Amino acid sequence: MVRHRGHKLPAEVHRVRAKLADDAVRYYFNLRHQKKSCFWKDDNPFPTDPAFFTAYLAARETGKPKTCHLASAMVDAYLSSAEFKDDPAAMFEEPASRGEVNEWRQQWAHSAKQFDYAGTVVTLILNWARDAGKVAEHHCDRLPKAYKVDRAEVVWTEADLATFTAHAPE
Repeated sequence: MVRHRGHKLPAEVHRVRAKLADDAVRYYFNLRHQKKSCFWKDDNPFPTDPAFFTAYLAARETGKPKTCHLASAMVDAYLSSAEFKDDPAAMFEEPASRGEVNEWRQQWAHSAKQFDYAGTVVTLILNWARDAGKVAEHHCDRLPKAYKVDRAEVVWTEADLATFTAHAPE
């Protein structure tokens, strides 16, 4: 509970003060880290109305994230989903698997970053499988990258450093 001069608010509640066009000041109470979770509006910064707490409990119940708490549970859920195919891991030992992976990555061709990320994840998993002895080898190392970026403009030159140090305080 968050305490302020004898008043209490549940710790998950985030209070925002806003001055409206009619000069009325209202407080909006949101559950932290949840978008569109406004469940109460009030002039009182610490409402005592029982309906506030009823609304808070209802918002908490409906706002609970539907997530896996363990990575292993997430992997198990994925493996039991319809998206996972029962292909043998040894298929990645075949040279043709590289072409199949590149073809699979094409579903993200609209975004060079997503395209590259898909390849990175596949390579990460296959590298782990190879190191763990699950596959003898794989052919998905060094997949071609589509995303190119030039960040040279954010690198400081010697002249930039000299200018900075000449004007910076000790």
